[in-house]
Formats: sequence, structure tokens, C-alpha cells
Amino acid sequence: MDIAIQPGDGGWGIVLETVAYQKIIDRLYGYAAGSYLINPREQNDAYTTGPVYGAVRNLSVPDQYLGRAGLSYTLWPAQGLSLSFGGRIDGVPPRDAIGGSEGFRRPGFSIYVEPGISWARGKNEFSLFTPVLIDANRQRNIYDDRYGGHQAGAFAKYVIIASFARRF
Repeated sequence: MDIAIQPGDGGWGIVLETVAYQKIIDRLYGYAAGSYLINPREQNDAYTTGPVYGAVRNLSVPDQYLGRAGLSYTLWPAQGLSLSFGGRIDGVPPRDAIGGSEGFRRPGFSIYVEPGISWARGKNEFSLFTPVLIDANRQRNIYDDRYGGHQAGAFAKYVIIASFARRF
């Protein structure tokens, strides 16, 4: 099984996050959000499915980051219906901020345009976002640097993100 489709990596971490909203004009808002997961664990007990540069490698437990920014317009205030359009970047850095960076990882980032729709009723909010890829970069990991290669990576051309939130 490829590491790119495995849920979780066995690590725990500290999340640094910031969120900002600003009213621009009546019913139009700007938003920005960012998060960085600092994962101090260097490697887990799983191995790559095939040799990397001639050796079997443990999988890394890498840091991760996400950034979003854009505009949201309240289309139908009485019904809580909003449309949004923005940009999004998701990534795994080649090296961790804290702890070691050994272990196999596929670092890189993907940049998306992100249209969305949200519907808020009472304490509930439903959202649907469909990021569409505009650029991606599979960065070199430590083994690529060490052995002079550059292994492949794949990125989703689009993503469908549906969410439900309830305030208590």
C-alpha cells in the first residue's frame, strides 16, 4: 500500500493556527487561515513498500501545513447562504521544524483555487468546498538530496470537502 493513501502516521503533534475575518463591504468578507502541525516524532515502525535508493526505509512522521485566503459573500442573509472563492495551499515540508527529518516522506505542496458554498441555520452549518489544482511541486526529500535523485509524487486534480459544524 502506498504511503500517500494511508490514514494517519502514528504521530502526535502541536498545531499552530490562526484565523482572520474582515468585513469589506456590506455582505462581503475577506478571510485568511493557516495552520502548521509540528510533529516531533521522526519515524514510525512502518516501511516503504519498495527500496528507496537501494535500501528499505522507515516512514517519516512529517510536519504538515495548510493556508487559505479569499472572499466570502452572503448571498441570502435570511437563509444563511454564502458563496466563497479563494486560494488554498497544502503541504508537507522537506524537513521538520522540530525533531529529525529521517524516514521516507514525499514533501511538496499543492496550490488550489477553492470555490465553496456554506449554509448556516441556527446552531448548524453545512459547507461544501471543491478545490481545483492550479500548481503542485513535489520537493526533494533528504534521500533525494543525499543520493542525487528526485522521486515522483502525485497530486489530486480536485478535492471535494464537505463539512458539518454545530455550535454548543
